[in-house]
Amino acid sequence: MDVTAAAIADSFGIEYTPQVPLSEGVHTVELSVADEWGYEGVPVTWSFTVDLTPPTGMVTYSTTELTNQDVVATLAASEDVAVTNNNGQAVYTFTENGSFTFEFVDLAGNRGSTLAVVENIDKVEPTAMFTYSTTEPTNQDVIATLVPSEPVFVTNNDGNVTYTFTENGSFTFEFIDAVGNAGSAVAAVDNIDKAAPTATFTYSTTLPTNQDVVATLVPNEAVTVTNNAGLATYTFTQNGSFIFEFVDIAGNTGSATATVSNIDRILPAVTGLSDDPGPVQSKTWNWGADELATFRYLIDQSPEWTTPEGDFTDTTSAIASTGDGTWYMHVQAMDAAGNVGEVRTVSVLLDNTAPVVIITVPVNEDRLYPPYQTVAWTVNEPDLSEVFLKLNEGAPTALGPDARTAAVTLGSGTNVIEVSARDLAG
Repeated sequence: MDVTAAAIADSFGIEYTPQVPLSEGVHTVELSVADEWGYEGVPVTWSFTVDLTPPTGMVTYSTTELTNQDVVATLAASEDVAVTNNNGQAVYTFTENGSFTFEFVDLAGNRGSTLAVVENIDKVEPTAMFTYSTTEPTNQDVIATLVPSEPVFVTNNDGNVTYTFTENGSFTFEFIDAVGNAGSAVAAVDNIDKAAPTATFTYSTTLPTNQDVVATLVPNEAVTVTNNAGLATYTFTQNGSFIFEFVDIAGNTGSATATVSNIDRILPAVTGLSDDPGPVQSKTWNWGADELATFRYLIDQSPEWTTPEGDFTDTTSAIASTGDGTWYMHVQAMDAAGNVGEVRTVSVLLDNTAPVVIITVPVNEDRLYPPYQTVAWTVNEPDLSEVFLKLNEGAPTALGPDARTAAVTLGSGTNVIEVSARDLAG
């Protein structure tokens, strides 16, 4: 196409601006010139290329496998280009997953860009949880199973993902993921109980008692009683023992024996007392009981203590030393358990009055002759221990308890006759 008419020529050169954009491809220009006299020079021809297509690119990666290392992305352009970002570098190092856009320009000035994307970097340590064969209290082994956050390889425990606990404790699993990141997790078990439960007891009382005693089971852990109707208490109505059987929440069985020996429902009996027929002037009683006891007593002249009263004390002795007639000692015992025994009653005959002797012959102030006389008297008590007769200043003569007369030889003048008696009480 001849464009001479549209060209501008002067002494500096020739300039031509296409009227319409050139199409993409190779274009050839031929320039012929002639001077003013019509002489033409040798034509000059050259070619140039119009490039209107933006450059493209693709990216290669140092690895597309999962890795815990950096990944290097390298730009491969469709033609010679200059990278206009990334410090002009055609490589970009990913330290973590993400994307980066390479921007570039070709020799014709056309601009292009290519996106690099990395998703295969894994620098995160793997983690794990656990499932357990049971989390309830148990007397069996417990199996812990590793549940990792991603596929892993266990590097201890012989590569097993399960661990069997035979007792409470912990175990650390160590593992690595597919790209070599190392992690660990601790499995802990505290619900194994293989120990038999034990128990002690409390008692409603441990002192001597005449009441029922209630034993209460006090186990060392939570248990269920499997006998005794499931009750943790047992009421003893008499001395003896009872075996509680029980099981803990893990299934371990145990037993414990409650024993009671402080129940006493036997009444105490007073000992050491007996009747004393007397007569005596005073009586000392000493008593005890067939078991440890305290006492209360009463001395009176009634053969029965119909309404015992008063405090029980440690007194075990009493004296009756006044009065005449039959006196009664009533003693009642109470043991340590509170049992009150029957009243024990014994008697004694007291005599604290001297016998009265009356001389009937001779009479006082009588004048007698001859000197040989018989003295007679009476005594107000029938039973005596001795009768004495004394004449003047002589020594008393014992006549025997039954004597009521005696022969005497009187002296001249006034004679004094004394007759005395001693009764059985002395």
